[in-house]
Amino acid sequence: MRGGTERSGLLLSDDRTAVVSFIPAASIEAVDIPDSVRVIPASLFSGCTSLKRIKLSASLRSIPDRLFEGCSSLEKIIMPPEIDSIGRAAFSGCSSLKSIPFRAGLTELSEDVFSYCTSLTSLIVPDTVERIKSGAAADCTKLAALVLPSSLKTLEAGAFAGCSSLRHIRISEDNDVFYVEKDGCLYRREDAAVVLRPCDFEKAAAKLIKSAKAESGTDGQKNG
Repeated sequence: MRGGTERSGLLLSDDRTAVVSFIPAASIEAVDIPDSVRVIPASLFSGCTSLKRIKLSASLRSIPDRLFEGCSSLEKIIMPPEIDSIGRAAFSGCSSLKSIPFRAGLTELSEDVFSYCTSLTSLIVPDTVERIKSGAAADCTKLAALVLPSSLKTLEAGAFAGCSSLRHIRISEDNDVFYVEKDGCLYRREDAAVVLRPCDFEKAAAKLIKSAKAESGTDGQKNG
C-alpha cells in the first residue's frame, strides 16, 4: 500500500522505506529523501530540469539506473555515507554538476554513468573502483584532469570518449595493470598498448596525419 506524499512530491510506501513515485510541484528545485528510505525506483528524477539540489537517504546503498538522467540544473547532491553501486547513466546529462560526491564501497563506474556531465573539470576515481565501463564519463567536454586508483583492473574502450579537454592523466604507481608514460598516455603493462591518450596527444597525432596526407598528395601531383 502507498503511504503519504511528502511536500517535495515524493510518494512513499506505508512503512516509509521505499519511494513509490515522484510527482514534483512546478519548478521544484530541492528534494530531501527521508533517511528511512532504502529503495528508490529507476529514472525517478529523470528529466527534472528544474532540480538543483538533492539529499539522498542515509539508508540508501544503491543508486538505480538513470536516476538523475537529464537533470541539467542539478548542482549539489548530498550522498549517504556508503554507496555500493551506481546504476547505468545515473547522472548522464547532469550538465551543471561540477563534482562527483563519491562514497566508500563503489567497485565500478557503470556504462554512461557520468556521460555528458559537461561542467565536470576533474575526476578523482576512488581507490575501491576496479572497473570503469564503456562510456562512463564520455563527452565530458570540460574534463581536464583524471586521477585513477591503484585498484583499477579494467578500463573499457570508450570510457572517456569525447573528453576533448583531457590533458592530465594520473594513476597510482602501485597499479599492477596500467601506468602513465612521459608522453601523458595511459598504457597497459601487459603489452605496453596505449589505453587512453590526453587530447593534446590526439591533436598532435591528427596534425601529423593531416600533414603526411598533404605531402603525399603533393608528391602524387609531382609524379603525375
